[in-house]
Amino acid sequence: MPDEPRKTSTILVMGFRPSPEAGGDRSGELLGRLAGEASDQASFRTLLLPAGRDDALLKAVETMDHFLPDAVLVLGAADGEASLIIERAAANLDEPAPGSRTGGEPIDAAGPAGYFSTLPIGAMLRRMRAGRVPVKLSTSGAGRRSNRLLYALLHYVALRGQETWFKRQPPAGLGSLIGAIEIPSSQRLPLETSLRGVGLALAAVADHLASPERRSSDAAYPAAE
Repeated sequence: MPDEPRKTSTILVMGFRPSPEAGGDRSGELLGRLAGEASDQASFRTLLLPAGRDDALLKAVETMDHFLPDAVLVLGAADGEASLIIERAAANLDEPAPGSRTGGEPIDAAGPAGYFSTLPIGAMLRRMRAGRVPVKLSTSGAGRRSNRLLYALLHYVALRGQETWFKRQPPAGLGSLIGAIEIPSSQRLPLETSLRGVGLALAAVADHLASPERRSSDAAYPAAE
């Protein structure tokens, strides 16, 4: 019998529309540059999210339910940084409202304190550093625009991933790997360098998805430096 064609993984990359509250967020601009990227091991889809955080979450979940991606990468803004930042975890802490003097409230009062990224961040970090892209790890993205979306998507997949009874239709059993990378402003790091870094990270994710037998060390959470 002829070999069955290898299944190509789907990676969904999300970025935000510009908003007055997040003027330095270049994720949407970078997303446009990623359109048309291709890999032998994965197909890439891009999603430009609305500026409103509730609208962004709704659009993200609707798109995930429709395409059932193998992995999702959220692009956010690394304000004041000169390197890309890979998020190790999402905290159950909402960003403060504009003008607020108090800290944010829990994103989900009944949810866990946080979630670790499920992307292979070890492999992503090594690939980006090998490509001479400035990059570092963040223990938590609390306070960043992307944190709310990252936490909500990890929570959503954690709940949906348990619903495998009776062969229920998607999104039951949804098991997308989820993570985030923050992008510095153009004054701190050229867009071309950020684009190359994200491309290297996506290549590492595609390799990981193509090799399910790979040891879990690639998905380990190395210590922040």
